[in-house]
Amino acid sequence: SYASVPSIIKQQQHGNSNLDSDNLRLVCDLFFNYVGKKISTKAAGSNEREDITHSYKYPQGSEEEVAAVLKAGKTGSTRPDLFSKVKQDVVFTLVSDQEKQTLGATFEVSLSVKNNSNEQRTISSGLIIVSTMYYTGKLSRQLKKLDFQGLVLSPGEENLQTIQVTEDEYFDSLEDFGMLNVNATATINETSQNFITNKTYSLRQPRLTIQAPRQAVVNQTFNVEVSFLNPYKTRSLTDCWLQLDSVVSFMQFEVGNLNPGATLKASLPVAATKAGDHDIIMALQSKQLKGITGETVIHIQEE
Repeated sequence: SYASVPSIIKQQQHGNSNLDSDNLRLVCDLFFNYVGKKISTKAAGSNEREDITHSYKYPQGSEEEVAAVLKAGKTGSTRPDLFSKVKQDVVFTLVSDQEKQTLGATFEVSLSVKNNSNEQRTISSGLIIVSTMYYTGKLSRQLKKLDFQGLVLSPGEENLQTIQVTEDEYFDSLEDFGMLNVNATATINETSQNFITNKTYSLRQPRLTIQAPRQAVVNQTFNVEVSFLNPYKTRSLTDCWLQLDSVVSFMQFEVGNLNPGATLKASLPVAATKAGDHDIIMALQSKQLKGITGETVIHIQEE
């Protein structure tokens, strides 16, 4: 049996057999037809079986699996004749605008496909898939798919395949840190060239704005001013609450719902229990957003 950390699991799934001494053996085991057909773990919070096969390998016979196996064979084998060499005359490049990688904005990513040959090239299969993901690398939910099968490129031609995901499409599906996974695959009909790439993006989240006095006295109440702009233009944040840690052991404040584009403003009474220099760390939690933070520094004097 084998145990793999999340980053290694993703490398195995994509056929990167040259990055770790055990990866080639693991890739061979996983992609063999009769091994790794059902990969399981214990489900969190219960004794039920959770199938995690999809985290380790693509579905049998899928375009992604074919590309991963070819990549594993090319990078993990010392035999040059194991796979016949194919022309690599079509160049694929993922392109994304950094300014559009913010929470509340439409996420956009493009795949540039350029034919560097002197002959026509045809995409026999091509997919771009955008999914939400956890920080561990595990995919959560598929948001959108773009199929560009049948695309024909003239000699020297460059084509841009663009996929967009609006805030309405990812609003209820984001996981940790607003992370999105983009997987792109393609096969060239004339040369059997295979392309597969996998890239992670993180939608930039806004921060809480926090203001507090520079100094305060132990056990005397002072106010912490908090403000936050809901980045979503069409969606409300529900069941919002603020969590304070540092100058007191732990405090929570319920603030209700926050309308689209609205600004939350709150003045929170706080009393410090310890003298010294402290970071005031505030976090905003809601059903839709988690881990929105802000901080400031305060000096607490003895009574």
